[in-house]
Amino acid sequence: MLIILRPGIEAFQPAALGVLAASLGYAISSIGTKKLIPVQDTIAILFWMNVMQIGFALVGTDPTFPLRLTSQQWIWAVGIAVGGTTAHYCLTNALRVADAIVVIPLDFLRIPLIAFVG
Repeated sequence: MLIILRPGIEAFQPAALGVLAASLGYAISSIGTKKLIPVQDTIAILFWMNVMQIGFALVGTDPTFPLRLTSQQWIWAVGIAVGGTTAHYCLTNALRVADAIVVIPLDFLRIPLIAFVG
């Protein structure tokens, strides 16, 4: 994973630490997934990954947020949940059949592809 920050203290912003922490978390998640693949089923990895993500998400969210969603917003929320779970499933299976040094750079291609499609 490559993170580029402008050198020098005058250009430093505290948000850069958030980016560094997020990239470290993504790297740990990818390494942990790769280490779990030989001993766990894909569905088990997805289950525990989602349990952990729900726990982390509850720390910084308003518990009454789902009550404020309209029925149309619930459709989009379910679509995002299904899409995210499908993406994790595909990434886990890709890590099962190929090395992380091949899979992760291809995973980063989705950013320009999404921009191109959008």
